Formats: sequence, C-alpha cells, structure tokens
Amino acid sequence: MSRGTVLFEPFFGYITYHFLPLNLPTSGSSTHSPTSILSDSSTVMRASDLIKAALPAFVTYAAAADNSKPFSLYAYGPDVGGLSLFSSGDQLYVGNFSRLDDTQVAPIQFMLSDDGLIGSPNKTDLPGDRHPTWSNKSLVVPGPSSASKSVKMVNSTDDTSNYISTFMFYGTFFMAEESGSMLSLWYRQDTDIEGVYTVGWNASTSAKSDEVVPLTLKKTAPSNPGH
Repeated sequence: MSRGTVLFEPFFGYITYHFLPLNLPTSGSSTHSPTSILSDSSTVMRASDLIKAALPAFVTYAAAADNSKPFSLYAYGPDVGGLSLFSSGDQLYVGNFSRLDDTQVAPIQFMLSDDGLIGSPNKTDLPGDRHPTWSNKSLVVPGPSSASKSVKMVNSTDDTSNYISTFMFYGTFFMAEESGSMLSLWYRQDTDIEGVYTVGWNASTSAKSDEVVPLTLKKTAPSNPGH
C-alpha cells in the first residue's frame, strides 16, 4: 500500500496479539512510542515483518468496503470494549451518553465525504427528552503544530488550519491521514461522570499513563454491547 508510514501502536499490538503465533517474540506488551516501533530493536522488526504479511487482507477489505453509507464508530481499549462515540455538537465523548444531562447529546452517525468525515446525531431510539439540533459537523483532530489535544466537531465556517480533517479506514480501523502517514493517536481521559470519557488526540509525553488511555476506533460494533 502506498499510503506511507503507519503510526499506530495500538493497531500494532492488536495485529500482534490476534495474528502472530504465540511462540514468537512480539512487541504487543511494549511501552515503545509509535515512532520507535518503526525503527527499534530486531525483535520489533521481526514482528513487523510478520505483520506485513497479515496486512494485505486488511488493505483489500478497506478497498472493497462500502463506506458511502452512514456508520457509527466504536472505541476499543483497556476497559473500553466497543463504546460508541457521542457528542453535543462540539467535544467528542465515548461511553454512556445517557449519563450526560444535556438535551443536545446523542450518538453520532458519520458519513465520509470529499469534505472529510461529517457527523450528525443518530436519533434512533433517543429518549424523549433528547432533541439535538446540531447536524452536518466535521470531525477534526489537532495537527502537528496545534497545542490542543481535543477532538472536536466543527462547522464548515470554523478555522481548522491547525487541524487534520482527512480520514480513512484501514480495514475496519478508523485512522487520520496526514502528509502521507496513517495515524491513530486516539486516547481517552476520565470526566467527573462515571462511564463517560473525553476523546483526545496525540497525548503529551508528560501525561501520566493512568490519566490517558490509548484507544482504537473501529466501525465494528461490539459483539456484546455494554460489556
């Protein structure tokens, strides 16, 4: 695939865990940074070589998948087994949307377009007290020159010069694309509401590991919702 570099440590670990033989040395439990995965020890490189053999199936599926229809995105990671993304039209969250006392909050239904990833409230099965009025907002993540770590939904008139708005699927994995690289730098942070987390991008190296938890975003719904 000629997309360029893949910077995706959680994805690396996922492929290692699910596709490599168990008796082979892997970096699935490594604490390396995403960039060090590409150039670190021979153990990592041997695992990488094997992963390359497994990736064509994902690439083929990505090319064949129909992403022209509305879809939802789900977050996976430690203690997060496929929680849906939701918003009130600004900040992006993951978890149980019903725990937020905000009539604008709803799960997001996405569409890929030439303008990026467009999100609107998924009003299916919304409680009667929820009446979100926002729609057709673009998902953006902070670019390399941005000091922000917030993943947001923005209007077409908002200034997004320091944000990335190009996205793609790598198999069912949802990734950002920037300067020829596929990026998955999602993470979650606790809020003061149990079971609700904010979604961030490219956590600071000074952040405490128990405060930021890496995520992968997928189009695949969990097999056991709520678990």
